[in-house]
Amino acid sequence: MTNEAATDARDKPVDAPRWGAVHVMALAMLMVTLEISLSAVTLPSIGRELDVGSGAVKWVVLAYALPTAAVAIPAGRWVDRADTRRVFLTAVAAVGLTSVLAALAPTFWVLLAARVLQGAAGAMVVALYMPVVAASVPAKLRGRALGYVATIMPIGSMAGSALGGFVADAHGWRPVFLVKIPVLLVVWWLGMRLLPRGRGGLPAPDRTLLTDVLVLGGAVTALLLAFDRVENGSAYVAGVLALGAAGLAVVWGSSQGEPKRGSGRILKV
Repeated sequence: MTNEAATDARDKPVDAPRWGAVHVMALAMLMVTLEISLSAVTLPSIGRELDVGSGAVKWVVLAYALPTAAVAIPAGRWVDRADTRRVFLTAVAAVGLTSVLAALAPTFWVLLAARVLQGAAGAMVVALYMPVVAASVPAKLRGRALGYVATIMPIGSMAGSALGGFVADAHGWRPVFLVKIPVLLVVWWLGMRLLPRGRGGLPAPDRTLLTDVLVLGGAVTALLLAFDRVENGSAYVAGVLALGAAGLAVVWGSSQGEPKRGSGRILKV
């Protein structure tokens, strides 16, 4: 795909701000951040029902955070070549479907798999944040738009614990993963109506994207395991894991200075 073929509404000057698209993106980001604190309050109940110890059950939260951190940055390059509207609709639908899978999970490992997929879908929403804002408002208003979304996002963290605790106490941990489904349906519908249709479709991930995900995923995993070892008193193992995470981060950072074939043009905001 040539750069010309990848050109869409994101590359053209924005004359009139489309605040509806910004509001949709803010609500989607709220759902992504809500997921961490929302699920954190379910850990004791999950541990009891699925017979999992406290050390393992915390991976219900980490399994979501890990792919979100590993995928969001590389996905930004992929999104630059894709139709942002189609990516948004696919990602929001995937968040909803994986939420249902998590709620129905018969075993702990199925639950973790659902959470990993959910985190990857959430990462795609995060990757769309800047391109959607850049395509929706003129340059002089982007600071205001970004600040608006950044203000909305922490509400998810603050409200998630209270909402999740209330639902878990009344109905158990499984419905906690479903409480956001009605909002996700609204977000999907609004995204379909308000986000501009672009060009590029959903291009297949290239080798560079997959390599970046693996390297960043390894770095994040090693860092999380290092923190876990510190809590368990294994300082030596934690140090080795931290060095491994730093090494992978350096490898990834060095590779970003190299030309990326087939990666398309990076959006400048």
